[in-house]
Amino acid sequence: MRSESMSVIRALVATAQRFGPLLRPHRKWFLWGLVFVFMSIGLTLVYPQVIRIIIDEGIQAGRMDRVNELALLMVAILFVEAPATYLRTYFFDVGSRRTVAALQKRFLRSTLSQEIGFFDKESVGELATRLNSDTHQISLLIAQSSPEGVRFALFGLFGLGFMLHTSPLLTLYVMVVAPPVFIGTSLLGRQIQNRMKSVQEATANASATTLEAYSGIRTVRAYDQEGAELDRFSRRLDELLRVGDSHTRAGAALEGFTTLAGEMAVVLSIWAGGMLILGGSLTAGALVSFIFYAGLVVRSLRNLSRFFAEVMRSFGATERIFELINREPGMPVSGGATLEFVRGELELEDVHFSYPSRPGIEILKGANLKVPAGEFLAVVGASGSGKSTIASLVARLYDPDRGRVFFDGVDVRDLDPRWLRKHVTLVSQDSSLFSRSIAENVEFGSEDATSDEINAAIAIAHANDFLDELPDGLDSQVGDRGARLSGGQRQRIALARAILRQAPVILLDEATSALDSEREGLVKNELRKLPYRPTVIIVAHRLSTVVDMDRVIVVQAGRIVESGRHDELLSRSAVYRDLVENQLVSD
Repeated sequence: MRSESMSVIRALVATAQRFGPLLRPHRKWFLWGLVFVFMSIGLTLVYPQVIRIIIDEGIQAGRMDRVNELALLMVAILFVEAPATYLRTYFFDVGSRRTVAALQKRFLRSTLSQEIGFFDKESVGELATRLNSDTHQISLLIAQSSPEGVRFALFGLFGLGFMLHTSPLLTLYVMVVAPPVFIGTSLLGRQIQNRMKSVQEATANASATTLEAYSGIRTVRAYDQEGAELDRFSRRLDELLRVGDSHTRAGAALEGFTTLAGEMAVVLSIWAGGMLILGGSLTAGALVSFIFYAGLVVRSLRNLSRFFAEVMRSFGATERIFELINREPGMPVSGGATLEFVRGELELEDVHFSYPSRPGIEILKGANLKVPAGEFLAVVGASGSGKSTIASLVARLYDPDRGRVFFDGVDVRDLDPRWLRKHVTLVSQDSSLFSRSIAENVEFGSEDATSDEINAAIAIAHANDFLDELPDGLDSQVGDRGARLSGGQRQRIALARAILRQAPVILLDEATSALDSEREGLVKNELRKLPYRPTVIIVAHRLSTVVDMDRVIVVQAGRIVESGRHDELLSRSAVYRDLVENQLVSD
């Protein structure tokens, strides 16, 4: 019981410490809300006293004028209390929305700053649940539960004071029920706390399942797996219902117990008060007001137990949120050296690498590579050999486990990541488009680009032919993840976005795989014509991509085993010939 109380206190203190910096900018809303909380409390506490006077000085004294005066006073109290309640709710709601919005911004800023390996291990659906559902739970705590907690704590304290002032002996009778109420609410509150964590986890799992099904709807449909996804969600939902029912039983037990205790306190007040009235030590009006205060105190205890349960529930939600907010990224977001002159030379020196989600599987096993500035380099190899990994390391989406990656002779770990990514652009095979217009997707590469620069990038990517056919042209919406465009159209928009950035290094990880050989050749020729002559690395899977490249490297089992022009490798490398015959497919 003592440990339960300490847990609640620790949760309250920890929650206050976490939210202090978020609440501070919006404190005026909460301060005004507290003003009306105290006004509401004062008016509620005055009400039973007016009733006492009506009974003792009006009804029992036979003075109807006094009854009329006090009845008007009660009406006036009600007319003041109603707007006070409205303003209390309004100010706390406004303040809570702003506080939660600030929390959501911090959460998104923190998660977006994490290294890519973090997203390899974390469920995107769970992160979305944390951002929306858990913060909604916190909003309820701030806007509703907290002011109610303050109100009922003060109601309990002042109500008890009025009870003692009215009749210490009657108060002593009623307090007999206090120890059982305290013990019972502590035990049941502990059960609610334990079950709530399971409810939150089950909710996150169910939400993540639906998000995955929606985001992968084309795969679901293609493999006729709607039923399987529904079954998967049903299992998650059944688990949520199971733990939810358990949590509900504990909450209902607490509600029933506190209701019983409250009614018992009222009955005890009437019984003991009746004896005191008959003994001449208490007036009827005083007994009525005492019963009001006793009911207020018991109701306050009941609501405080709910408040503490809400605090513990929200504490579980805030724990995970703030754990992610305070998580230090495994790779810095900014900070480090910048270079005054950029050439675009790249080098991998004895690079070993395993993905964070698969630490036991080494993808690169001592890869060495030098790429002069302005070279057009093709990277080929069997699936899983490490081709895409090389591009990811050059773009510093990951850092090698051992070895070094250099950009213009400087270890990329010593360079400012923000600066580096302005000079190295990666376009993947499935580069995401955002649910915006085509123009906005292209502008993502450079927000301050002019319309002429955007049109030039689109022309280089040879996207004009299908843009001219769209009724809204550049303003056409691409749909969720580019669903309204074909694969080749999506790739050309992604290429235009990368070209607009004008980075000295362009990495194309099978970024032209959905284009036919003719269009792919046109895009490569346009890249060669760029005035600043970028270094271009193309991870290729077909012969038409590599035949006219400056150099081709062959990656095998995590090592670079061959390097040279296409015709040279074809004549002297059995490994490359095997790839040409079995892996690189010509159109």
